[in-house]
Amino acid sequence: MTAQPHSPDSTISAGQGAPDATLRRYEFQVLGHLLGRKENVQGIALAVGLSLAQAQQVCQALCAQGKISVTTEGAEQIYKVASPPR
Repeated sequence: MTAQPHSPDSTISAGQGAPDATLRRYEFQVLGHLLGRKENVQGIALAVGLSLAQAQQVCQALCAQGKISVTTEGAEQIYKVASPPR
């Protein structure tokens, strides 16, 4: 998955491009959940209390911001907190 340019102050959009403040709040919960672990989107959704679609949306936004990274293991996408640049 390639990262796309994303401004640091961007928000997760829903529907017609309107910011979804509810999902934006979940970014911090997803980051906290992923500290020290790797997890697929289903595990993140269960841990944070989101639907699969919402969890995927939050994870995609965090990936675009460079806060988490994604790798593919088998047929699954696994998310983890991104390592800081050196």
